[in-house]
Amino acid sequence: MGYNRMFMGVKVEDPGTPGVPGTGIKPSDLSRLMDKIDMLIDALGGTNIAPPEQDDAGEQIKTGLAALFSPVHKRGNSIQGPLSVILDTQGRPVVDLWVQSTAATTFLVSGSVDGTHYRLATSIALNQPGEAHVGYSNAYRYIKVETSPTQLNIADNAIEIVATR
Repeated sequence: MGYNRMFMGVKVEDPGTPGVPGTGIKPSDLSRLMDKIDMLIDALGGTNIAPPEQDDAGEQIKTGLAALFSPVHKRGNSIQGPLSVILDTQGRPVVDLWVQSTAATTFLVSGSVDGTHYRLATSIALNQPGEAHVGYSNAYRYIKVETSPTQLNIADNAIEIVATR
């Protein structure tokens, strides 16, 4: 047999010289060599590392970044009644709001860090039927836009919230 050497902290025995020159590797040597390769793979955690052209880590990173930077949105409509829409911005700080009503309506804009306790941030007043679009820089995770609960609201309403990075 040959000498012993260390590979990644695992002691590996050198398989020695294969058979007589020109006759190839003996089946017993090949079997022993395959056993040693299996031991090495097990010692490395049982995984073979794919060559770069087969490695999908780059694709996983691109997919993750695309999801992180893709806008999130939510839209709601009501027919002759009040409306409330809540969006989890997932930390996206740029928020656009679009509101529409068939009557004069006030829309309340609130933020929450936990999705339970909301703080009134501002309001959007429509003094006549129509629509408005407003953009905000936002630190709250959850944004709620709703028609004012203190107004009698028998209008058709629409709310759209979009958040992005």
